[in-house]
Amino acid sequence: RGELQGAFRYGGAVVDGVKPIRVHSAGGTEVTLLGRNFLSSPPFSVRLEAAGVEACAQLRIVDDDSMVCLLPPLMQEDVAVVVSVDGQEEGAEASSRAALQVLEVPSFYKECRPAQGLLECSDCCEPRCQEWELSPSGNNMARGGAYYQHCRDECRRVCGGQGGGTANQTHAQPAGSSNHSSHSL
Repeated sequence: RGELQGAFRYGGAVVDGVKPIRVHSAGGTEVTLLGRNFLSSPPFSVRLEAAGVEACAQLRIVDDDSMVCLLPPLMQEDVAVVVSVDGQEEGAEASSRAALQVLEVPSFYKECRPAQGLLECSDCCEPRCQEWELSPSGNNMARGGAYYQHCRDECRRVCGGQGGGTANQTHAQPAGSSNHSSHSL
């Protein structure tokens, strides 16, 4: 394959930082991704590296140096926002990342780990999840006993049982364009 000598080449999208850095685990916070080449880049994706990879609930490019991500609930204390240029192999030029610090993550996400084994992790997770659901900071699934099934499902995901997390990423679109997510296992 040949290259045109002296031709101008657009750089890929790069994220240098995120504001605010500290966000609440419940989601719903808009964070601004700061970087460069968001409008002039070849197609790129944004993903959140958390327990199970998460996509921005919404993503919009504001200008060449900033885009806004509406965060979903994040249940891990340290999350990386990763911008990857589509179709390029992983490497310094293909992706960049910025760190988020997630506050008030429910205890069962931190204390119950898959490394404990599925049964031990589930025994740790389900009562802590139910306790959290009934607390003022819980997500109000307690009506009608729905929190039992929610906690069972969530603990399967946390502990690595059936119904584990999926990898999602959001493909960036300029402001005013529709937002598409791709899903893979």
